Amino acid sequence: AEANRDAAESANPNNGRREENSGNNSGGQNNNNGIVVTQLEDGRVYRGESLNGWAHGTGKLQETDGSWYEGQFRNGKKEGFGRYHEKNGKVWEGPYHDGIADGLFEYGDEGSKEKMKIYRYGNVSFKTEEEYLKAKNTAKDKK
Repeated sequence: AEANRDAAESANPNNGRREENSGNNSGGQNNNNGIVVTQLEDGRVYRGESLNGWAHGTGKLQETDGSWYEGQFRNGKKEGFGRYHEKNGKVWEGPYHDGIADGLFEYGDEGSKEKMKIYRYGNVSFKTEEEYLKAKNTAKDKK
């Protein structure tokens, strides 16, 4: 089973212990902008760009179970193209929106040219675009 943390989670470098920051400091005040390496309170480690204390831009979020996400973040959430590496060596590549997997993904072994194409919404996978869109629209209606 995949231990994916796609639920609309955030990677806020201010929620943990900042180990390193090569960002912009104005007036001696650390505003957590630039490149940071941060261990979050739950043990995950974020390495990457930040803006106003949030993961923002390109980064990598290392999970405590050995899996990791690398890709784009916006305001602390996965946003845009990303790659989720399971600890078993399988990789999910595709779009993320508002912190969750959202769209057509390629799934398979790292470096393999033969990957399955699977629709995903959050932690759920769908074989057809129709099933995916139905689930996505149902979730939107519940908000």
